[in-house]
Amino acid sequence: MALGRRGVAAFLGLGALGAGAAAAYLAGPGAQARHDEATRAGQEALELAKGAFEASKMELGTEVVTAAQVPQLRSALTDKVDTFTLDDLFKSEDWWSPYRARTLVIRAPEGVVMSRNVAGGTPAAVELTGDRTASVARAGGRLYLVASASVPIDDPPGRVLTLARSVDEALVESWATRAHAGLLLSDGRGFTLAAGAPRPDAAAVAGREADAVVVDPSGAWAASSTEVAPGLRLWAARPVAATAGAGLPMPLAGLAGVLALVALGLGLTGRKKTDADGAFAPVAAPALDNPPAMRPPTPASSMGLPAMSAAPPGTSAAYGPTVSAIAAVAPAGRATPPEPLTGGPKRQSVNLPTMIAKGEAQVYGRYTVLDKIGSGGMCDIYTAALTGPEGFQRVFVLKRLKPELALNRAAVDQFIDEAKLGSTLVHSNIVPVFDFGRVGDGYFIAQEYIVGRNIAQLCERHLERLGEPLDVATVFYLAHETLQALAYAHDKTNDDGEPLQIVHRDISPGNIVVSRLGEVKLIDFGIVKAASGSRVSQTDLGNVKGNAAFMAPEQARGLAVDRRADLFSLGLVMFRALSGEPFYPGGTTAEVFYGSATGPTAEHFDRIDRLPPTAAQILKKALMPDPADRYQSAEEFGAVLEPHVPAGAKASVATLLNALFGAELKSGGSGTGGTSLKRDAAG
Repeated sequence: MALGRRGVAAFLGLGALGAGAAAAYLAGPGAQARHDEATRAGQEALELAKGAFEASKMELGTEVVTAAQVPQLRSALTDKVDTFTLDDLFKSEDWWSPYRARTLVIRAPEGVVMSRNVAGGTPAAVELTGDRTASVARAGGRLYLVASASVPIDDPPGRVLTLARSVDEALVESWATRAHAGLLLSDGRGFTLAAGAPRPDAAAVAGREADAVVVDPSGAWAASSTEVAPGLRLWAARPVAATAGAGLPMPLAGLAGVLALVALGLGLTGRKKTDADGAFAPVAAPALDNPPAMRPPTPASSMGLPAMSAAPPGTSAAYGPTVSAIAAVAPAGRATPPEPLTGGPKRQSVNLPTMIAKGEAQVYGRYTVLDKIGSGGMCDIYTAALTGPEGFQRVFVLKRLKPELALNRAAVDQFIDEAKLGSTLVHSNIVPVFDFGRVGDGYFIAQEYIVGRNIAQLCERHLERLGEPLDVATVFYLAHETLQALAYAHDKTNDDGEPLQIVHRDISPGNIVVSRLGEVKLIDFGIVKAASGSRVSQTDLGNVKGNAAFMAPEQARGLAVDRRADLFSLGLVMFRALSGEPFYPGGTTAEVFYGSATGPTAEHFDRIDRLPPTAAQILKKALMPDPADRYQSAEEFGAVLEPHVPAGAKASVATLLNALFGAELKSGGSGTGGTSLKRDAAG
């Protein structure tokens, strides 16, 4: 039946209402998604910028403490040399060369003794002094980072050394580079200093200091801020990534408008249709007083389609598992990985006696198992709580030999060896073994519970969020700390003072953990090789164990290995962290293994040369195919890295880790909360 112009107009009008309603519905979630993305981008940029700012303060604080201890300075002040002579010493003597570029003030209880490089003279020097260890100050129309330390002399008493560093565009640019963001320092009264990209516009953020995030009117960037000194704010901005589906509401809204106009035209120009009596027949309007409730789209999963989800931590949506997809290990009985990014043990507040009484918790010896966090070839890994009188609780990582291996003598011997050796390795850069035991036919090891992430996860998240590998300073710090652990293990002796000749043999990104405090710890001594007679079980010659992607050539060939194999493996970890690429690319384990056994070629060294010069020079020696051409000890390797590890590196790495993983780590701490250490349990 023909609808006629009025009928068509009514039909189109209803279509316009439907399209408009759909646009309104989609605009809500789309706008919220864009707002959430903008907030995340701005706050993440600010966290990294604050980290760079704090690292500069800490570096200056370390500088001034070191400078105050310089013997020649202390002697000059003790001898009460005149100001002219002091100035000449600072100007010409080599012992002051590390600090010559800094603004300097020496203060006594009665006032300023002398100053150097201070714009504005003595009045400005007075403004720079004060009871501050590391802060921001204005003097002579300039902005400075300032740190002070007492000079350790008794006569004359009360001498305080202040060093200051001008906050200029170069310094702010270094912060922006570290934060991968655009930065703006502003006092809201005309002082601005900007660097990086995209730079927040001072006019756009003025008066918005209380807002959690400020989005550029054009939508190009989102910025957040924090007060770094009274009246001085640091703004950090990031581009706002496009949100999937965000563009849908506008076309729908446009469609609604077109339909409405067409309907209006037809309604105005159409022929008047009458009923049988010749009267106008009214067109029934839709009842809008009680419209049907708008329902969200049917979930894809209910239609037999795979639901869209983010790639689990430790994996990449584009590339699959990373070098060590630790966070993506799915506990038995779960179809998908656990939720490692929302904290480890799922029970954030636990009454263990009640849980045990209700049968909600599994008791394993003296431990109450909280959560299974990983599984590998030999072991299952859990978080477990040890309880005691008066509500005492402590969480450990419980590594349990798989039941099917309990009757395998070789596997049991290897597990016992790991426990025995681990209990003797007491070092701040090694995760210790606290307990070993047997429950029924099963063996277990209890280890320190670390709130943090391993290097594999850190590199993966850094690439994902910031689009580039770790910087040289961060990688050198991580490697230097790992070398402290290796130096200790390599030099370990037995009770008779004989070297154990320990070789870790599995140095890889997944076995180096960074805590949320910036500590670096080596884990998994499960396949360690030691001197004959010092261990119960020995690895047969030719029985190759370890991670093929990070093996020294002699290890991959099944030959005898020594400490230099661990140093080669650490070099491969550094290359991966600095480049974001595997050293031995290959589609299969066999291809990677073949590359490891062959060792570095001219092509590999060409790739090393593309790294920053200092890193390339160091890694070319660490990755020499012949062990005799490499660094011969962890101490030697560490000594080469040490001058390039900046002061405050630990705090900087802690800030980076917390900025990248944020709330995922904040649930950690005492009791049963915390972010569990997801890692491969193999070995």
